[in-house]
Amino acid sequence: MIAGKVMMDRNAPEGLCDSPERSDRESRALLERWHGKDRLHYAITPRFAVTSSEAQLRIAGRLAQDFPDAFIHSHLAETRGEVAWVRELFPSSRSYLDVYDGYGLLRERAIYAHCIHLDAQDRARMAESGAAAAFCPTSNLYLGSGLFDPRRRRRRRHALLDRHRCGRRQQLQHASHPR
Repeated sequence: MIAGKVMMDRNAPEGLCDSPERSDRESRALLERWHGKDRLHYAITPRFAVTSSEAQLRIAGRLAQDFPDAFIHSHLAETRGEVAWVRELFPSSRSYLDVYDGYGLLRERAIYAHCIHLDAQDRARMAESGAAAAFCPTSNLYLGSGLFDPRRRRRRRHALLDRHRCGRRQQLQHASHPR
């Protein structure tokens, strides 16, 4: 099992936010306690770039450097609006993926959810780094995010994780909780 403490210090409900220092302290304690124990693994988990300040992403990158066998998990380029928001928050980065890359969060054992709205340069960089894209067609269609093209990614030897079971569970949840 791979799990991690979600890191958010902005653009989220106050009760769910923490500070970069608290994220560092609690993530380190969890990594040291659980990562690599039996079948347990830890994922350094900045929720997504818009909910993490530069200070918090620096902490996440330092954790990734200090624990090179830990996983990294976040969301990436799910909607065009999210991509535009990231561009506003990180104007010095070439792209959404470049934000994570600039903080040392793009490597093998990095798993990014969605990855729909990436350009060719980002897709190539992701493949080169060994990072994986996790996609859930049901979730993306439900949210109107767009379609992920796994065939094109496989041709470029891009690691993929098909989260179709997540989508089935989500489908069941939506069916049992009508709006």
